[in-house]
This record gives sequence, structure tokens and C-alpha cells, in this order.
Amino acid sequence: MATGAYERSLENSSESITAIILSWLAIEAFLNEAIEQATIHSESVENPSFKEKVVTMVSVIHELDNRASPDTKAKIMHRILTGKALDTNSEQYEHFALLRRIRNALIHKKPETTTGL
Repeated sequence: MATGAYERSLENSSESITAIILSWLAIEAFLNEAIEQATIHSESVENPSFKEKVVTMVSVIHELDNRASPDTKAKIMHRILTGKALDTNSEQYEHFALLRRIRNALIHKKPETTTGL
């Protein structure tokens, strides 16, 4: 299925554009839902150490008033929950960053001007 989608994308870039935008929206939705679920269920976490991390994460994210980018939210969540900075040199992060850059290029494309029409 993925191979077929890739081959079709070479002929018709609209499928690729749709996949890129929807992929980024899925990441945003996942992060926002994780924060929402942590907010709702933070008091029911039984492990005191993990509970403190969840409450801290929710507090920090809410202080940003949900205006933080998905990139920032992911970095904050990872740092607080694992105690380590997100490895921005990892292959997974590079894929994440590439998806973000492509999405931003598509969504925030500068207008083009033409003459002689």
C-alpha cells in the first residue's frame, strides 16, 4: 500500500501534500490529546515519582497556554517525563523536523506573482 502511494505521489503531488499535512495534524492531535489525558488523569497516577512528573509537565504546558508548537510540546514532555533532553540528532527527530519543515513550507508558502496575464 505504501509503495503504491509513493508511486502515485510521483505522478500526482496532491496525494503527497495531503499525506504531509494530515501526518502533521495527527502529531499535533496526539500531543494535545496526551496533554489533555494527563491533565484529566494526573491525580490518579499511583507512582509518586511519575505523578510528580506528570503534574509538572501539565503545569508547564498549561503555562504556555497551549500556544507552544508541537515541537516545543514534544521537547518539554520528553524532558520532564524522561529527565533527558530530546535527541535532536536522532533519525526519528530528523524525520519529525523534516515533516515540520515541509508542512510549514506548504502551509506558509509565499505568494507568487506573475506578469503578462
